[in-house]
Amino acid sequence: MDAQGNVDKAWMDRVEEVVNYVLNTGSYCILNVQHDTGDVWKDVMSGARKDRGGWLRADMDAYDEISPIYKTLWTNIATRFKNYDDHLIFESFNEILNPTTGWTQPSAGHQAYECIRRLHQDFVDAVRATGGNNEYRNLSLNPYSAGSNEANLNEMVVPNDKHPNHILFSIHSYDPYNFCNENGEWTKYVWDKDCEKEVDEITARVDARFQALGVPYFYGEFGAIDGGKEMAERIKYAKYMVNKFNQYHTTGLWWMGLYDRKENKWYESEIVNAMMETYKP
Repeated sequence: MDAQGNVDKAWMDRVEEVVNYVLNTGSYCILNVQHDTGDVWKDVMSGARKDRGGWLRADMDAYDEISPIYKTLWTNIATRFKNYDDHLIFESFNEILNPTTGWTQPSAGHQAYECIRRLHQDFVDAVRATGGNNEYRNLSLNPYSAGSNEANLNEMVVPNDKHPNHILFSIHSYDPYNFCNENGEWTKYVWDKDCEKEVDEITARVDARFQALGVPYFYGEFGAIDGGKEMAERIKYAKYMVNKFNQYHTTGLWWMGLYDRKENKWYESEIVNAMMETYKP
């Protein structure tokens, strides 16, 4: 992008090419602003902390600077894709963080939540203003870090929209954290009743909040991404999560690394088969 948020044509051409790969399979495609919200991460080789260069932050002190760039960016995207049908869903951003790129969700009333609400409204307004099929396109939103703690969920509101009932929400869940991820001495290697209890509590809390808001939702990311665990235990997790999705009439997207695009085959076909067998049509 340039300083105003206008996207380079060659880049946008490539984005559209990939979107069409998805849509040509008959699938739905979710197009979002991804690593512009990039975090600070630890480089494996050097051990140094590095910033991915994100400019899109949940920061009211920077909102007046961020907002016009963000709206221009979405105007560019929405204009390019306004004639696509409803198999294309726009999502506001991915896992937005505060200026210190903290992953712990802020406490209730934190200014980060106000910034997110304003950016969500900017997103809806910018997309709708481009017309075409964007006037009714389904738009997806996610909260701070896309997390699911109580404060995070309670601070979410549905933006004003000229056409109601075209807003949905996305939550990410790698829970229980110590099972789904490698976490040193705290790593959990066995899927057990404690794991089930934690997932039960999270999915019930998420469903209750979005039922109260009257909007649909889905899990935009989930997965037991620590491949060092036994496949049988990860399959237990996968089946349990899909059963929870069935229970609450929602769905989820396993993130990521299941498919080898170069070889056109599954990396972990056991997990794919387990999930597909568990999903209810």
